[in-house]
Amino acid sequence: VSSTQSVTVFPLEDASFTATPTCDGATVMVTGDAGGVFAFNPDPMDGSVIDPVTGTVTGGPPSATYTIEYTTTGPCPVQNTENVTVFAEETSAFTVTATCDGGTATVTGDAGGSFAFNPVPTDGAVIDVATGTVTMGTPGAVYTIEYTTGGPCPDVSTVNLAVLNQDNSSFTLSPTCDGATATITGQAGGTFAFNPVPTDGAMINTTTGTITNAPFDATYTVEYTTNGPCPTTTTQSVTVFSQPTIVPPTPLEVCDDNVPDGFTAIDL
Repeated sequence: VSSTQSVTVFPLEDASFTATPTCDGATVMVTGDAGGVFAFNPDPMDGSVIDPVTGTVTGGPPSATYTIEYTTTGPCPVQNTENVTVFAEETSAFTVTATCDGGTATVTGDAGGSFAFNPVPTDGAVIDVATGTVTMGTPGAVYTIEYTTGGPCPDVSTVNLAVLNQDNSSFTLSPTCDGATATITGQAGGTFAFNPVPTDGAMINTTTGTITNAPFDATYTVEYTTNGPCPTTTTQSVTVFSQPTIVPPTPLEVCDDNVPDGFTAIDL
């Protein structure tokens, strides 16, 4: 006699999967047979953890590389391994250089991020989100600038920007008989000039502001411009003294003091 039996061979199991890096590890997507078990192989011993069910890796340091092993749990288990490298750490370091109406930024960390005020000022100052350049700022004002990197693991840094103060170009003019003298009450080291330039032969010392060779009663407009990082100009006018009027003296007549010496006293 004979007997017949049918048998079905177990299907080949599929342990394929993909690993996607994160900022502190990785996530896993099973593309083969689900329900298997994940593990490190070898164990990195760096404090990172892998979830045996989902394969998610956490607690890993930046740029670390892990070998993940996935084993199916069917009757014919198979294994597959994939390497994954954690995203590198981003650096948002930058510096700022003050200008007369704001400042410029220089990224010393990872380029390609974005700049912003934090908090946003209410004085009309504007910041370029790509370059960090601040314009239309108030002289002497302080702004907090924030830079955020643009990678998958963004980092944020803040730097305070103190806008430069405008130079003080204040000065005074005191008339003389042939011009005037200048006294700087602001920032020294600037330059004086006539504006407009007279045609009467008057001269001005560009360093001291002293006016000479001027006729009586002439009026001049003088500008003083500072030479600092944020120069300003102040304008003052001065009128030369008038010509003095000479009054003929009144003759003084007195009697002698009865002492025949040719001298006597006069009370002026």
